Amino acid sequence: MLNDTSFVIQTLNSNLYYLRNLWTYSTCIQFSLLSHNEEYKITATDFALRSRDLLHILMKYANGNVTKEAINNQIFVTPYTLDCELLTEKLFHIDIDTNITEQQLQLEPGIPNNTSQEMINELDKVNREALVLATNFIDFCNTISEKTKNNELFSYSYITLIEAMLMEMNLYKGNLERLISRDTINPTFIVDYDYLFNYLLYLYASCIRGLVDPSNAATVIRAISFSSEFSLLASEYKNIALNPDTQEKLETRTQDTLDRFRKFMSEIISDTLSSKSYFIVPIILLDNIYTTANYFNYVLISSDQKELI
Repeated sequence: MLNDTSFVIQTLNSNLYYLRNLWTYSTCIQFSLLSHNEEYKITATDFALRSRDLLHILMKYANGNVTKEAINNQIFVTPYTLDCELLTEKLFHIDIDTNITEQQLQLEPGIPNNTSQEMINELDKVNREALVLATNFIDFCNTISEKTKNNELFSYSYITLIEAMLMEMNLYKGNLERLISRDTINPTFIVDYDYLFNYLLYLYASCIRGLVDPSNAATVIRAISFSSEFSLLASEYKNIALNPDTQEKLETRTQDTLDRFRKFMSEIISDTLSSKSYFIVPIILLDNIYTTANYFNYVLISSDQKELI
């Protein structure tokens, strides 16, 4: 059973990471739908607002209670996050609450050794509300995906992108259920995450090649290359009988691919912010993909793996 310190760290790490993703996904879906799909656009907007409300609660407790490794690996925000939000506000005429990002950029690390019952109760409440939110969002994404496949709905979001959203949110849902039960992390989760995040980044790389301006041949070619590399790694994690030697070799290859992909994401976000590249989605999605890659890096190299998810 999780002690209070581990419960607080894992609750903050998990929710600060996944709720920002949920907010980004909701916002992207909102702008991917046509104007006459008002019901779905309103629902997506509601998911975004509910995500931000929970993030505000979490920020009451985050400073001094998240690990140095989480901050250093930029699993919550990146150096680009605030500029991406401001550009999204400008281009899509929406009001983004950038206060959360500004606070997260100033977070100081620490270990919550003196937890109060009030803090534990409120974080438990956040976990329970987030579980409802994630479950509802999964249902919503499944509806969008099925209607798109059946030509009942048009969306600028690829079905592959919806698949990536569903994968992350199902990971989030499972982790929330574990936190609510106060269960410790299964030791096999690291290997499972190696497969799942390689597959997730394969999906994202596949999306990038279709979301960037086709005239940007260099980005298209690199995205295709990363898609192939992550797909192969995911397949090997899933199908090869792992032993310490094969696992070490796979982790070395994964780390090399991930390092290059993170550099790639940094470059294309920088290029987009400086008007050197163009994508047909809000730039906050690119920053979200970057934090996902950072989170995977955190899983691979962090010294506090027991506190990861």
